[in-house]
Amino acid sequence: MRSPAVVYLLDKPGKDWSGPSGFINAEVVKKYAAPPGSKSVIMVCGPPPQVAAIAGKKAGMKQGEIGGVLKELGYKEEQVRFQVGPFSSAGAHWSLSRTLLGKVATRILEKTAFKSTLTVSTMNTDSFTPLTLTKVAPYNDNSSTFTFALPKGASSLLPVASALLVAAPIGADGAPVMRPYTPIDTKDGTGELVLLVKRYETGVMSKHIHELKVGHNLQFKGPFPKLPYNENEFEKILLIGGGSGITPFYQILTHALASDTLKTKFTLLYGNITESDILLRAELDALAAQFPQNLKVVYLLDKPAQGWTGLTGFVTADLIKKHAASPAVGSKTKICVCGPPGMVEALSGPKDGMKQGALGGVLKELGYTEDQVFKF
Repeated sequence: MRSPAVVYLLDKPGKDWSGPSGFINAEVVKKYAAPPGSKSVIMVCGPPPQVAAIAGKKAGMKQGEIGGVLKELGYKEEQVRFQVGPFSSAGAHWSLSRTLLGKVATRILEKTAFKSTLTVSTMNTDSFTPLTLTKVAPYNDNSSTFTFALPKGASSLLPVASALLVAAPIGADGAPVMRPYTPIDTKDGTGELVLLVKRYETGVMSKHIHELKVGHNLQFKGPFPKLPYNENEFEKILLIGGGSGITPFYQILTHALASDTLKTKFTLLYGNITESDILLRAELDALAAQFPQNLKVVYLLDKPAQGWTGLTGFVTADLIKKHAASPAVGSKTKICVCGPPGMVEALSGPKDGMKQGALGGVLKELGYTEDQVFKF
């Protein structure tokens, strides 16, 4: 049995690099992967050109026909899973049976205390996988963390700015209900996945998750990358979050701020009803303190208690103009919005199911374009 291994390949290695260089080719696959026909699976994740060269092109959200190097080597479609992921800054990662093979950038993002959100999993975008709840920990009055065990021997990757689809038969007459959730902590190496879920009285899925007991299962599918993240693509990124809408932003920030070469300036406008509703506050404050040149966090409360010294009310046009780059800068700025539907609609127009929907609300009135705004 081959022991677990991680192999890094650099396209443009520095002079002190002692590992292999170049791209993942047929010889590399034959060296590290189990042969075609064996009880193994090959998972490919990376930029579209790399995925196409190695495994073929995806057909939208479907796998598409196998192609590239893996087809030439004789692998069948049932042995291959591929995902186009936003990993130009961290490289394309493979899971080859029990072996991890990756092509990464010239630095490894484990130099700081904040790691990108990577995990091991057998989940895919084609079918749901049941995961067992192993721990529930109250976070505040209406939120808790839920820890799920990943299957034994699982091996995969959760791309940055991606979500998992959760399903349960809790609709009318037992109809399935599906909602996207972003893990906040994947406990690298421990086979766990952690969700931070706020209970909304009108939220069918959030109430269902809060009613789960240890030992119960929940169905997961994904990951589904939402916004491709490319380091330094934007000069300024404004993140506008509300309630549990902070989770994808926390995932992006922990990944982005781990880079020594980051130039992008992030500002987070995070609104909640009361101070106790602020999720991940200690973690966000720690990030802002460690990376003050790249991150500013601004909290807003709708119903602050006496003694609150921060901002009150909602995110307004004036607040956006103060913290966001002008729409005139074009493609060098991005504004991301995530939160309750009412907030998203007021700021950027409603989403159209899983699609972005037309831009509207405050951001449209300020002159921003659909290319400059992303709704999570």
